[in-house]
Amino acid sequence: MAALVCLSEAPTTAHAHGEMEMRDVESRLQALLVVLVLLGTLAVGCGRSDESAHSSSPTASLAPTPSPSSEGTPPDGPQFDESSGTPPLWQAKSLDTLVSRYPIVLVGTINRLVATHQQQTLMPDGSQLSGPPISVYSVTVQRQIASPTATIPTSLLFGQGGGYDQSGTAWWLDTLPTLGSTYLFFLQDLSQFRGEANYYSGPFFARFAIDKENRIVPNGWDATPGIGAVSGASSDSLAGIPTGAGKEAFLRSLAHISIDEAARTIGEAAGRVTPMPPPTRIATPTIAPAPAPAASTAP
Repeated sequence: MAALVCLSEAPTTAHAHGEMEMRDVESRLQALLVVLVLLGTLAVGCGRSDESAHSSSPTASLAPTPSPSSEGTPPDGPQFDESSGTPPLWQAKSLDTLVSRYPIVLVGTINRLVATHQQQTLMPDGSQLSGPPISVYSVTVQRQIASPTATIPTSLLFGQGGGYDQSGTAWWLDTLPTLGSTYLFFLQDLSQFRGEANYYSGPFFARFAIDKENRIVPNGWDATPGIGAVSGASSDSLAGIPTGAGKEAFLRSLAHISIDEAARTIGEAAGRVTPMPPPTRIATPTIAPAPAPAASTAP
């Protein structure tokens, strides 16, 4: 973006005022460009939530979940998906790439919502811009399937982008986990990145519900090869998937891969790949608490 050029002669008062306005506009445009570079293209809010959550937050705005057919392209630098609303499905182009990027694989139960963090980004003009919220849950580990280290904690924190920000705006609600539910998680260790012990994160497309028969429930992103390799679902089996209330029941009807079968497949992949090291720098955005409405519990 070209900088404004100062004129050699002294401007009149009106001219100076106009130039200040132009610089203000230029500064705002530059700030907007920085936001887009830092945060990527954000999908504001997504999907459904229960009616009680909406009634307690009348200003919440919603937008559709990103399309499962968009695989995206790898970024030039590191990307930490805890706060991303655009699914980087290139990370799951195969099971090997999925396990390499998210090498900590476990079965765990969501206990409670611990906090909702509001990200703040410092802008060039000194102001702060609010980014998407991050919901943090406590998880009890039921089973360790793969990990670059010998052991993982029996209880951990799981952070994922989504929830309600300080203004009451809803972000990506239908991608958040359900309290009391058990999932197969593919995770990245963000403990050093966030400066908080036992803090992990992973994208919503790399989390699978476990049904009462201990089978992997497809998550709707299974047309991507790395995801389908875990659930056993394919693009053909997902044809005609409902977009409304019947979606969850439809996906549960497709479950047929047991957690033991999935564990063997994932373990084989983990033996073939070199896991990516976790990020080690402390996050630069300041984290401030944001109000967190009560989440729905598993039926």
